[in-house]
Amino acid sequence: AIAARNGAQGQMYLQTNSTVSKKKSSFLSSAKSTANQTNDDNLSIKNLMKREKRGKCSAGIALSGKKGSNADLLVGHTTFGDFSSMTRVIKYYNFHLGLSGTANNKIHFSSYPGCIHSPDSYYVTESGLLITDTSIELLDGGLYDELRDFPNFPHVPDFMHVMAVNRLSDCAPCWADHYKKHQLNPGLMNNQWLIVNYNIFHPGQSLQDNTVWLLESVPGHVRSGDVSQKLENERFLQSANRPYFEKIREVTGYDVAEKTHGDIYSYEKNPRAVILHAALTASDQSLTAMRGNMHRNYYPHATSPPQALNTPGFEVAARFDRENIDPAPAGGIDSKVTNYCSVKNLM
Repeated sequence: AIAARNGAQGQMYLQTNSTVSKKKSSFLSSAKSTANQTNDDNLSIKNLMKREKRGKCSAGIALSGKKGSNADLLVGHTTFGDFSSMTRVIKYYNFHLGLSGTANNKIHFSSYPGCIHSPDSYYVTESGLLITDTSIELLDGGLYDELRDFPNFPHVPDFMHVMAVNRLSDCAPCWADHYKKHQLNPGLMNNQWLIVNYNIFHPGQSLQDNTVWLLESVPGHVRSGDVSQKLENERFLQSANRPYFEKIREVTGYDVAEKTHGDIYSYEKNPRAVILHAALTASDQSLTAMRGNMHRNYYPHATSPPQALNTPGFEVAARFDRENIDPAPAGGIDSKVTNYCSVKNLM
């Protein structure tokens, strides 16, 4: 890689992709040979739970009212983390940046004392955008070979990149374009982003195109698209740390994991997705209901997922401290909810 300079960057990248293909083949073979779950199986529920404890999140979007006549657009996000990290604050930044060409002087976000960004990725901008995410665990570690790093591909730290994209964007496809255009994933923020444009949401009407976009970013790959009509038709969207786009599922290993280990690796049928589906499509959607949905943990009385997956760690607001195997002082540490009126008032 050091020798790949002065126009040889493309060759370097092709060589890297070749390495990934070889590693992926070994991963696929390994996954297929371990379809029967054992304690040593990297894709087993036990090992999945270990990865979940490293700090994941839950996110949901719901429409209230009838299809074609939406009364409100509700968004919720629950942060997972260690119980020692519960000193949470909402920060309001109002920076007038003069001739910088920014679309947003004012941004509010969830954070911690001493942080100048949102580590859990929850932002509301004065231009009417809400941006949030949940993380994607890479089941295929060989994907890190696709990282393009210094000195040939300089970049800024991820949190600076996201804050810059927030400042520059006033629509959902604009946010996705800025995110993809100016920096490839350096490997530290493998995320599924939801970008909601409240400026083109009109209570009492059906959703317009480009109201909600979904973007997924992992090393070497970014996919994004408009999911507004999916939301209009299904009345909800959820994000529970499982890739949505087929290509991202393929390169991260989730397509194979779902085939060999079942719905637990599915985008739509994993335990939290099933719970969020039932909760966010109930008839009484409101800001109060969304708050209850996002910090809920009904274990051991939950009925939505299969009984075998009814554990406190697979709830919307996980409680890993209540797990029977390897309990840890971690789980859902906060929930944020908003709606049309709140975003208009930058709340």
